[in-house]
Amino acid sequence: MCDLLLCSGAVISGSAVLALLFPAAFEPWELDIYVTSYGAARVISYLEDQGYKINPTYSMGNGVYDSGAIVFQLFHLRSLVGVNVTIYHEKHFLGHIIRFHSTVNMNYVSWYGLVWLYPYWTLQKKGLVNVDNLMSRSSFIKYANQGFTLSHDNKQLAGSLTPHFCEIDAECPKTTRCLHDDQCAFQPFEGYGSRLLAYEGPMTWNLSATCGYAM
Repeated sequence: MCDLLLCSGAVISGSAVLALLFPAAFEPWELDIYVTSYGAARVISYLEDQGYKINPTYSMGNGVYDSGAIVFQLFHLRSLVGVNVTIYHEKHFLGHIIRFHSTVNMNYVSWYGLVWLYPYWTLQKKGLVNVDNLMSRSSFIKYANQGFTLSHDNKQLAGSLTPHFCEIDAECPKTTRCLHDDQCAFQPFEGYGSRLLAYEGPMTWNLSATCGYAM
């Protein structure tokens, strides 16, 4: 799989990454792969060689992504395990991940290792809601049933007595974060260097959520 991620430029995100953090408590429902159009054919061809078949009737519905991403759903012919292949149009996969419904899912696996954008909350099974619509609300219920606490208010997640510095604290939605800042967690695979800078450029982002301390 790492060879496939390397040659296609794809990453794995979603609940499968959380299962690596909580192996005894979390079982992923499906695998989510994110790839550009350049590497999409290679990913789908690989999955078909492994016994997966494209579901021709699948429709992701409106309101899941606002980026015009295209999603193919595949399932294994024997095990019926599902794989979603999302073909994104941003220049970098991070532009897609930071629009996920909450910070709980803002993690990914690439060919060089694992990266968590909001590890402090994620390790506590907490997450700030970033997108709230009809489609994302079903995910809120799913993660709540798995023991995760999701909130629209970062102040509520942190606790009223916790000091806060807007546009500075890593968990503040108004803070401009960078993939190379010391608030991201990076676990390289064996044989790879410990600096994420060696594999990814200095991508930055802000969340869509509102800071509860500023209200």
